[in-house]
Amino acid sequence: MSFLQTESSNGRKLILATASLKSNADEISKSFPFFDKIYGMEMINSKGVNKLKVLINEFGEFKFDYMGNSNSDLKIFASSRYSYLVNPTKSLGRKARKISNLK
Repeated sequence: MSFLQTESSNGRKLILATASLKSNADEISKSFPFFDKIYGMEMINSKGVNKLKVLINEFGEFKFDYMGNSNSDLKIFASSRYSYLVNPTKSLGRKARKISNLK
């Protein structure tokens, strides 16, 4: 969280894009008000490829950085400018290093 707070205070735009329900994402954003925009699941599953479509539509391919923690994030890592892993398994770390620009 301190990384995100620092990035936000340095002027970086932070987006919470989650496969969780939008109502849950809205509650999270109340506790962590540094998010500039919130995306959560409403009518479609916003995991993996569906989340990637939203991010590319919003920012363009390779024009966003992404933090993730699961294999469903690999396609997103591959299309992001920089990738950050959050508590990854060793397997996920190996896979992500092969396809993305990890920070």
